[in-house]
Amino acid sequence: MEGGKCYVSSTTPAYDQDMEALLRNLEAYNGMKAELLQKYKGKVALIKDGKLVGVYDNYAQAYEDGVRRFGLVPFLIKRIEEDEKPADIPAYVYGLLAARALCSPPLT
Repeated sequence: MEGGKCYVSSTTPAYDQDMEALLRNLEAYNGMKAELLQKYKGKVALIKDGKLVGVYDNYAQAYEDGVRRFGLVPFLIKRIEEDEKPADIPAYVYGLLAARALCSPPLT
């Protein structure tokens, strides 16, 4: 990365850590799903570090509370539903969202 050149990578150590945190939170959600369905079906759960932080009426409330409490770090926001539908995200969008520009010198 000499002379201010940049390259784009779809994975970095920070990205890998973020994905691991999200997967751990998803695993925690799956472990508590039956109980959540009994108490909060249709609501939205906020999970961080494998723990249920709160239950909200919508995604916006969960996101705002998560950012207020923790900042812009990985946490899981998930609607509590019995029959879940997988998210439909085209591969090119995922690639763009996952891409990280690595430059030298760093852009400021």
